[in-house]
Amino acid sequence: MIDVQGLRALIAVADTGSVTAAAGLLHYTPSNVTQRVQRLEHSVGAPLLERVGRGVVLTELARRLVDEGRPAVLRLDDLAEVAASADPSGRVRVAAFPTALRGLVVPLIPALRDAYPALRVEPVELEPSDGARHVRLGLVDVAVAKSWGAAPIGETDPDLHRVVLGQDAVDVIVARDHPLGHRARLTGSELVDQDWAVTPERDPYRRWLESTTGLGGGRGIVYEAAEFQSLLAFVEQGLAITVLPRLGRGMLPAGTVAVPLADATAFREVSAIVRVPRRDGANIRAVLDGLRQLMAATGPDGES
Repeated sequence: MIDVQGLRALIAVADTGSVTAAAGLLHYTPSNVTQRVQRLEHSVGAPLLERVGRGVVLTELARRLVDEGRPAVLRLDDLAEVAASADPSGRVRVAAFPTALRGLVVPLIPALRDAYPALRVEPVELEPSDGARHVRLGLVDVAVAKSWGAAPIGETDPDLHRVVLGQDAVDVIVARDHPLGHRARLTGSELVDQDWAVTPERDPYRRWLESTTGLGGGRGIVYEAAEFQSLLAFVEQGLAITVLPRLGRGMLPAGTVAVPLADATAFREVSAIVRVPRRDGANIRAVLDGLRQLMAATGPDGES
């Protein structure tokens, strides 16, 4: 008979690449993980991990067990979530991209701790594409995702359920003494020839910005940086303008102002992804309700 806890430990080693990392994921000690895998080896009558240098690799049999056993382990976890007490309790792993982590998930922790003392939210910072994959594999329970403007979500996964949390408005950030700084609102077509601070070209934000404002077709200088705070530094020095969403943005630098971008697609949609069988579980409902409330409470300056 297959040892389920051993199989769970083996899957964690496969997902993380090491016994130590698997122990952190499962909240075990490394020796616990090793013992569980050894029990599984005894039940199947063959070695499952091979030591290479300081690390381990899975045997061919181990890879088969992971591929074929993962759905069964996920189904057991799904059943445990649905059958749990009506009162939220235990651990919920919530993945989010950086500004959602800062603006939604971090405030969610004390909010749910006060409402449900037995419930513990564990935050994980991940980009949306990785977040959805982690939900599918059972590595996290909820992933906060985003899409820019009216961009299509993409192919749907029958194992995943997406819940819209709300829309995150977008502003043009300019120096206070910039000619556009006194405006009540702006449209993308008015920004084409400005000097810009934007993320690199592969970023979905950059592609959305180009389609909305005509960025790249103007005569202005384009400065690139990966982090939003770096983009704001260019604006603070009077070198460029930028366009940023409000969620998790925090306080703007002194000497800069935010002017709403009025285009119909000037928003990013924020959603949460969960496994379909778990969407009605008490823990998941508590997390989704909390995220919705925080998203609705996001203020005009990007502070929740």
